[in-house]
Amino acid sequence: PAPASLRVIDLKLDILCYSSMDLPVAVAVSELVIPGLADQLSIMKKAIVSELLTQQPQLCPYHFVPPGLLIPLTAIYDTRYGEIEEKQSELRRNLHFRLGLPLDRPLLRTSNALTFGAMEMRDRSSSKSSSLLRDVHKEIPSSGVSGGIMSLIDGSYEYYHYLHDGIDDNGWGCAYRSLQTIMSWYRLQQYSSINVPSHREIQQVLVEIGDKDPSFIGSREWIGAIELSFVLDKLLG
Repeated sequence: PAPASLRVIDLKLDILCYSSMDLPVAVAVSELVIPGLADQLSIMKKAIVSELLTQQPQLCPYHFVPPGLLIPLTAIYDTRYGEIEEKQSELRRNLHFRLGLPLDRPLLRTSNALTFGAMEMRDRSSSKSSSLLRDVHKEIPSSGVSGGIMSLIDGSYEYYHYLHDGIDDNGWGCAYRSLQTIMSWYRLQQYSSINVPSHREIQQVLVEIGDKDPSFIGSREWIGAIELSFVLDKLLG
């Protein structure tokens, strides 16, 4: 007989169970938790069995409550792949179709997942503790221009401005701040989990792509819309 092989892998199981408040804990564990864990383990087994001998799957369950759904759903993603990798994108697209979710916004990325307990304190741009003003256009009065057309942004953003974060960029930081404001919109809409870049990080990107010389990093040199588009393309693809 062919020699047997043993492969040990780590799998993270994470389930949500609904029950009445008066259900005894022992009953909840035996009738809800254990069967739920067994079902999730069975799903993971089917997902990895074909490639178990050649690769090391890293499956992780995430819970979501997209608009229109009354109870959470759980999706299992392979964390070896980035969220923009085609395999992951196709999986989320199929889930959107099956659940009747819109295709023009991310609802099932890991950044959309439910968080519990201490995890809710993780550092995110969307944190309510942010000192930045949000959606400042909402308080601007009408211009009164005859025949003018009002166009409003869809979603929220944070307003980055001169002298914020202790950086004296008065007179040269306009495009930097505009870029940071744009990046905050992508984060708050969950299109990206990339942190809003600092002035120095923006400069580093421009040096990395060959647009600026190394001496540009740490300088007070202003940038324009072209450089802004270069950085957005590099960070967001």
